[in-house]
Amino acid sequence: MGDLGFGRNFNMLASGEEHWAIQLLNEGMDPVGFTFPIWFFRTLIAIPGLSAGYFKFIAFCNQQIEDRIQRQGKQEVEDVAHHLVDGFLKNDDKKNRLFMIQADSRLIIVAGSDTTAATLTHLFYHLAADSSIVKKIREESKLALGDTTEITHQNLTAASYLKGCINETLRLNPPVPSGVYRKTPKEGVHIGGTFIPGNTTIQMPGFVIGHGKQHSQLHFISQKLSS
Repeated sequence: MGDLGFGRNFNMLASGEEHWAIQLLNEGMDPVGFTFPIWFFRTLIAIPGLSAGYFKFIAFCNQQIEDRIQRQGKQEVEDVAHHLVDGFLKNDDKKNRLFMIQADSRLIIVAGSDTTAATLTHLFYHLAADSSIVKKIREESKLALGDTTEITHQNLTAASYLKGCINETLRLNPPVPSGVYRKTPKEGVHIGGTFIPGNTTIQMPGFVIGHGKQHSQLHFISQKLSS
């Protein structure tokens, strides 16, 4: 997410090592498995010393967006932060706006990096399990790239089979399997023939929604695209 989010590379692929900020992020996720209530985490953060890693990570995220503000308009390719910074610079309320884009920087790093890593891990697992899928992706990629050897997003926009594999991986192994919370409209809503009253908080688990009695394997995408 370094290139896409902030227009800079954190060299994790080149070095083969985790960035220290990602290490802090992963270490901070360990307690989540115990499903403690939210007030418990807020208590931990308030205890001096115990939250040193948390605030170090927050400072890192803030620094990324502040560095990106200084590079606004100097980059050849617009990244995600370009639009955030553009809104910040055009807003008169710089103090509150800075707080908002600092929060956005954490969203890019946490939600973007962690979910991308999980999705790629599952995708490579499925590819390793079925070599026929790898063969089809390679054949499609050669056609999409043509004479060029440079692989870019623009070159692969027409690679429908590759997109299908990614979408199917997201269905089988959603990076946020528990889903997200939503509040129903005040008039209520019908979901699958069941009426849910208004102003009710519901959760939509992506893993359950994406797994039916049929089509539970990745190779289904091959059959679907071929039909």
